[in-house]
Amino acid sequence: MEKQQDISVLVFEKDREVINMILPLLKKKGYDNINTCLHKKEIKRILGEKTYGLAVIGEIDGYNSPFDALKDIIMMSPMTSVILISDLSEREVHEKAEGYGIIGHVKRTIPPDDIILLLEQFEKILAVIPPSME
Repeated sequence: MEKQQDISVLVFEKDREVINMILPLLKKKGYDNINTCLHKKEIKRILGEKTYGLAVIGEIDGYNSPFDALKDIIMMSPMTSVILISDLSEREVHEKAEGYGIIGHVKRTIPPDDIILLLEQFEKILAVIPPSME
């Protein structure tokens, strides 16, 4: 898919090791416009600067959990698709993230096949969105 180059991706995560596992996978799938955010204080400024098509949300300094960050991010940028990083079970993630429309979640070990599968789901969603809504 050619669209990835035009899609801005934001990785919300305080752990540099987790970020370093995610970035090569995003780049492998063709996402070059990637920014990172390490702390809650940065989110409002970063989301105010441009539109992000995709956010990968993990643990962020200033938040008690990724779910608290998810709520804030969706309130500030409701059209951003989200992949959540959490070691909770599928059921627990579903219960806590219900209503926020996340694409899915991956464990903090960032299994490459799992995140690639979620990126492919995101690309399928993009493929059916009319160009004026991207």
